[in-house]
Amino acid sequence: MGLLSIIVPVYNAERYLKRCIESIINQLDGTDELILVEDGSPDKSGEICDYYAERYSYVKVIHQANGGVGKARNAGLKAACGEYIIFVDADDYVTADMVQTVKGYLDRKLDLIMFGQNPDSGRTVCKAAFDISIHDARMRRSFIKAVFSGKIASLETHHFYLRSSVAKAFCRRFLLENQIFFEEGVKIGEDMLYMLKVCGLFQRAGCVNQKIYYYYKNENSITNRYKPDLQDIIASYVRAIEPWLNMHPEYIPYHANYRLNDIILFIKYDFFHRENREKKSELKQRMEAILRKGNYFEYYLSSKQNDLLKSYGILKRITIWLAIHGRFFELRCIAKIKYGHHLLQCAGGKICRK
Repeated sequence: MGLLSIIVPVYNAERYLKRCIESIINQLDGTDELILVEDGSPDKSGEICDYYAERYSYVKVIHQANGGVGKARNAGLKAACGEYIIFVDADDYVTADMVQTVKGYLDRKLDLIMFGQNPDSGRTVCKAAFDISIHDARMRRSFIKAVFSGKIASLETHHFYLRSSVAKAFCRRFLLENQIFFEEGVKIGEDMLYMLKVCGLFQRAGCVNQKIYYYYKNENSITNRYKPDLQDIIASYVRAIEPWLNMHPEYIPYHANYRLNDIILFIKYDFFHRENREKKSELKQRMEAILRKGNYFEYYLSSKQNDLLKSYGILKRITIWLAIHGRFFELRCIAKIKYGHHLLQCAGGKICRK
């Protein structure tokens, strides 16, 4: 078996894909493999994948009909032969010593190894390297809570980013024995759902302060586009997590607090997006209906009662408060200040520009 299987889901990534692949292939030898899962891209991503597979024996390509990032990662995981799995997104890239760094920790026989990301991503994993063995339920709960909040600072002085599946190495045997796969058909929160499964079952993990991953903030990514179907997208996530919450009801308050981030998503990608042509009165009415039907008032009260709102930055807390209290004008101002004129739609369907 190869030591590492690096899996890259690929969809409409021709602009960044070569940078991603070349940051990886120069580090690999015959013991490792790079698996490119081309997810039915309409652009030239498939051709780029085939180009590298023809020239490097350790590069494999899987072509499949478009099914989303979860399905692509699952396909890569099922085809992998390595002892450890690393997921890399096609518009990101890795450090020149990523493979060497990861291999330096494989002899510890850990289920999960977490590494650092570039400072620009704002995702600091830890301040020093150390290993953790889950020895009681309280410690495991701290990790699961961290997935919902996005970070944890309860173990000494260390900070983790646990909500993402990148910048990590997963033991393949651990994943397969526990049937840990990504939820397919979920377009939002799929990483969080995956890490809830991982943190609920792993026994030994390592945290390393070396950075191996560069997260690229792609403003033109499909994740940043107008989403008139955002309600349906969120509903698919809710359906996917319900079975897990039914088995672990003690985390319902943490899930309620996490759901308040939906409000931010609606503001960025729906309510005030430049492609939204609703009139002010229509938009305000729909926003109020969404917040009411989505139980966000109850989520807000739960978060206050459980002292969980502090997991959000001050601006997000203000934005959430304004939405909960129906302060439509102030929300429009927040959208303009925080997210720029390219995301703000004014009353009557006109677009505000600087």
